[in-house]
Amino acid sequence: MNKIGIIGLGLIGGSLAKALRQKGNITDIVAMDLDKNILKKALDVGIITSYTISVDENFSECDIIFICTPVKSISEYVKKLLPFINKDCIITDVGSTKATIIKELTSLFIQKEICFIGGHPMTGSEKTGLHASREHLFENAYYILTPLPFVPEDKIEQFKKLILSIGAIPVVLSPEYHD
Repeated sequence: MNKIGIIGLGLIGGSLAKALRQKGNITDIVAMDLDKNILKKALDVGIITSYTISVDENFSECDIIFICTPVKSISEYVKKLLPFINKDCIITDVGSTKATIIKELTSLFIQKEICFIGGHPMTGSEKTGLHASREHLFENAYYILTPLPFVPEDKIEQFKKLILSIGAIPVVLSPEYHD
């Protein structure tokens, strides 16, 4: 892994960035958030290495992009990413349900040969936002992976390794079984 993208730097996105930098040895993390002040703070303290306030070419060299937004926004962010990602990029999310995403995007994933592996880290906090993020949030937490049937096994293994590197326990389920 060379470059990771994160859309949404709240509790989960911020914790992912911290864990990936500290434990996953990822040195290049680009983030996008609607709050430019959060992005500047994350850059200033070394959580991320670059940022943007919109989905753009900054995501073009990413190996994996995590969409850490409310479930209702995930499909729109996937569509916005399509002009910028390469075919080897894994797109994932951290949403609690997958049915809507799968329903809205499966034909697009097949047509464009997009590697989407749904994700749902089984962790959280009563606090929200970047200020509540912690690099150890994922330690010993189950991290559910819901790849579509046509996702290559090597991509699933690559993603599992990354999840293991942050201390989480990957569990692969079908999107239907997860929901």
